Amino acid sequence: MIRAFIKAVLMGAFSASCLPTLGTTIIGLSMIGRNQGVWEPLGAVLYLLVLPTLVALCVVVPSAVLIGLPVTAILARMNRETPETYAQIGSIAGVGVVVGLLWWMDAESGWWIVALGLFSGGVTGWVWGQSRAGLNEQFLED
Repeated sequence: MIRAFIKAVLMGAFSASCLPTLGTTIIGLSMIGRNQGVWEPLGAVLYLLVLPTLVALCVVVPSAVLIGLPVTAILARMNRETPETYAQIGSIAGVGVVVGLLWWMDAESGWWIVALGLFSGGVTGWVWGQSRAGLNEQFLED
């Protein structure tokens, strides 16, 4: 079950970081060769490649623990666990978490990131729901 949770969290984080990683990759590649050799900015380029995923993990992991696991307990008790339900709840939670963070930071721009929260939450929920459905099928067969 821990493996499924880690898989869901990683898939959610990767889905949130795809688009920003594309942007940071372009920035990083543009740094190579500017008044320097190729190897000097390599550390910065690698940092820019990894940064969006690290930021996404810092949001997805606590959200999955604080929202996803309690939702799992509630849905399991109600016998309403489906991948679709998890994806819908994950999408709503992803939007809520990102809006809450942007509001807390008093952000005047960057609200496009809400779309990443929607997508990431949905992916995390879907992957988690798929693993829960597989677990429930195994339980019923035994």
